[in-house]
Amino acid sequence: MVSPWIEKGTVVHGPNGSPTPTSEYEHSLNTSYGEENFNLPSPYLTKRDAWAGTFDAHIAKPEPEPRTNCPMQLPIPVKIRKSEANEQVGLSEFQQELVQLASVINGDHLLKNFHPYHQANER
Repeated sequence: MVSPWIEKGTVVHGPNGSPTPTSEYEHSLNTSYGEENFNLPSPYLTKRDAWAGTFDAHIAKPEPEPRTNCPMQLPIPVKIRKSEANEQVGLSEFQQELVQLASVINGDHLLKNFHPYHQANER
């Protein structure tokens, strides 16, 4: 977590047994945090939300004022590849699945042009 409201040097490795001894940080912590802090009508949408660890312990004791020792400009990141990305390469199977998952969120339950099964059978 990076924030001028959190004590400098704070490194959080896990939820430390909260809300359950086996809780971990994962995507459900976002809904879990929202449910707990925005007074939503039901305590949790799913058991996974109830299990997910949250950052409450670190947010509950914020700095009284935001820190001012944060850099105003970050250094240019080091390049991770020697050449530019090859944009002519098709999507990997994993990337196609991510597009398919995103399409469901958008209400498109099956994008035939990205689904690997349909691509193979349409040829």
